[in-house]
Amino acid sequence: IYDGIGTGVNLKDLEKATTYYFAVFEYNVSASGPDYLTAPAKFLIASQATSSTPTKQVSNLNATNILSDRATINFTVGDGSNRIFVMHEGAPVDAEPTEFKTYWIGNTIYGNSLYQIGNGNYVVSYGNQSSFTVTGLKAGTEYYITAFEYNGSSAPVYLRPGAISHRFTTTGGVVIPTPSQAAHTPVRCAQQIGHDRD
Repeated sequence: IYDGIGTGVNLKDLEKATTYYFAVFEYNVSASGPDYLTAPAKFLIASQATSSTPTKQVSNLNATNILSDRATINFTVGDGSNRIFVMHEGAPVDAEPTEFKTYWIGNTIYGNSLYQIGNGNYVVSYGNQSSFTVTGLKAGTEYYITAFEYNGSSAPVYLRPGAISHRFTTTGGVVIPTPSQAAHTPVRCAQQIGHDRD
């Protein structure tokens, strides 16, 4: 899988939840060809398992401290090492993260097109967090949020489908008041002006 002078190598196309075994041999090249160091205890032997899919999803997903442009997202973690949160405006999340793809996001601002999954589904948090505040929301607007547990970092393995979604509405916005009394027909008043006669 590798031959060179480097100190590391990235492997691709491995199977998830699988243990791989490795051996590393030092060698020198002479006129007669490579001379490998194969004596017992002189070369490195190791093994490593690839990430497996989590089995327990995020639960108790809810929003608190809801304002016109932000809300705090709370939840109980599942059994993955990390989790990704996806939000959609006005309708439930209708897309899932792609297996082995990372969605590193540097903030929790809603609506970043660089972190959109499908159409209108935005990643708002990614990693090993316990709660967070999402910003960049619209006033008086309904949002849906869901989460996916995952294991791994450079090639994450997601638990799908996502957690039971939570719906909340931000404060503020334009509110049209409901009249408390029926409208009345205006009353037109007439005044007659006269002149006294002798």
